[in-house]
This record gives sequence, C-alpha cells and structure tokens, in this order.
Amino acid sequence: MTRQGIIAIVVLAFVVAPATLLADDATLARIEQAINDKGLNWTPGPAFFSLADFRARLGMHLAGGENQVCGAEDNENRLLSVPSSLNYVTQGDVTSVKDQGQCGGCWAFAAVAALESAAIIESGYPQSINLSEQYLLGCDSGESGCGGAYDLDQPMDFLCSTGTVDASCFPYAGQDSSCTPCGSYQSDIYTGAAHGDVTQTVDALKQGLVTYGPIAVSMEVFDDFNYYTSGVYSYAYGNDEGAHAVLLVGYDDGGSYFLVKNSWSAAWGMNGYFEIAYSEVTGSTNFGANAVWIQFSAGPNSGGDDDNDNDTNSSADDDLAGIVNATKTTLSGCGQ
Repeated sequence: MTRQGIIAIVVLAFVVAPATLLADDATLARIEQAINDKGLNWTPGPAFFSLADFRARLGMHLAGGENQVCGAEDNENRLLSVPSSLNYVTQGDVTSVKDQGQCGGCWAFAAVAALESAAIIESGYPQSINLSEQYLLGCDSGESGCGGAYDLDQPMDFLCSTGTVDASCFPYAGQDSSCTPCGSYQSDIYTGAAHGDVTQTVDALKQGLVTYGPIAVSMEVFDDFNYYTSGVYSYAYGNDEGAHAVLLVGYDDGGSYFLVKNSWSAAWGMNGYFEIAYSEVTGSTNFGANAVWIQFSAGPNSGGDDDNDNDTNSSADDDLAGIVNATKTTLSGCGQ
C-alpha cells in the first residue's frame, strides 16, 4: 500500500470514529428523554454492541401469534395462588451466564439453559452443569444454526428426542458447524422428557415458572435494548431490530417485573440479566409470545434426588405444592 493510501485510511478513521460516537450519543440522549417522558424505570448507558453485532445476536424469526396451550387449556386457572416473588437464580437453580457472540444462536442458548435448570431442579445436578449449545447448532437440522430459528418448540423437540452433550464434548464455536461432537458423545447425552407451551399472559408465565422452573421465551428487541444497563426495562425508543430468545428465571409482583437471563455475557446488563415490566407481555416487545418449558429425563450420573433442596415446591405451602404437582401430572405428556 502506498504512503498516500495509509494516510487516507488514518484520516478516515479519525473522521468516522467521532461521527459514530456522536450518533451514539444522540441516540442515548433520545432514549434518556423517552424514558423521562414516559416515566419508565430503567437506566441506559452507551451502546454495548455495534449495530451490526447487536443485530447478529437476534436469531428468532417468529411467525406471529400467541402460543397454543399444551394439554389443559385453562392451566393458568389450576393454581389457586402463587408466591408474590420467585427467583431461581438466588435458589441456585440457574447456570452461569454465557455469551453467544456474533451468532444468532440465542434459540439454542435459551433451550439449553432451560434444560440445565431442569436438570438441577429435578435430578440434583450441580449448578456448574454446562451443556452444549454447539450440539444444537451443528446437529439440529430443523433450525438454521447461527441463522436462527422460527420458534422454541423445535429445539425442545430436539432436546427431548436427541438431547445434547456436555460442553466439553462439543465446545461452543460461535459459528455454524457440522455435527462433530467428541468420540464418546453417545455416553454423554442429556435429554428432556417432555415440553410444552405457556400461554402469553402474566399469570400464566408466573404459574409456568412455579410449575416447571425457568422457561425459554421470545421477545422483540428494539434499538434501546442495546443501551440497557439496569432497572425494569420497558420499550422507550427506536426501531424493532428483530426477535430474541432468553430464559425467564423469576418474577416480582412488588416491582411488577420478570427477571430474565440473557446470553450476551455477564458484562451486559445486570451481570448478564435484566428485568422487564409485566406490561411488556402485551407491549411493544411482545414478551413471551413463544414460551416453552422442558422437563428433564436423563443424563450421565443422573442425580434422581426427589428431595433435592433446589426444588421450588419445597418452599411453597402444602396446598400450592399439591396443585403444582397435579398440574405437572396433567401436562407431562405434552409436546413429546
């Protein structure tokens, strides 16, 4: 390259970088103004990703419409009451936050995270369990790998029929791959027993959490979500950039929000998590339009401890526990 060419690149960098920063500052200011005007309760900061990186992580391509209830159509009415708050993170039933990188494999991360939590709650696996998302990206032909997925039901079908392996057997690559797990993978399979949908209402999502544990859910993502740092998120400003899959892990009636685990690293948001207002279930983000639970079947050295201290029902009153267990029995065959 000529000396003139090098100089031109350097000059361009000095021109483009400040322009990008100015645009980011302007967007942040608009978000802050919208939050103030709408009386919202969350704090934005500088954009966490470039716009291209942000868009690359949104791997859901929803066809639209609400979930169909699996099994008992009125399952949300089967629970007489639920606790006013629930947090599977503090109960030790959620694995570490991961980073999907510049790959639209959020669907695999949400599905696998739900199976990991089910393994902890139902079979006594340690919180350190780390299952492979790459196994789904490379081996689930029903989806498009980093190109995304059309719903969360197909990945759950795959986990129930085929399963996944420990992450050490098929480490995450952050890109599409062929189906090439470790040579001993057949003795390292973790599978789900059944899965089903949860109706898109606040009450049904809360009751689904109580009944089944953490749930994989979808949401629409807008520009402002790239600026989220803390607080109870509600849409404030920006364009719809695509749909995303995350793990619903708790709720709080006092603050009227759900607690959600993301897959954008622990450096994003609140140590990798975010809170989202109940109102977003019917709001712009269409939170929970696709919401799917999964029950654990088996894996290497399954704990099988029915008295597992992590079981959410151990902290509920006897009546609630009985209703929850009855609902599990009713819906246990859905989605197999």
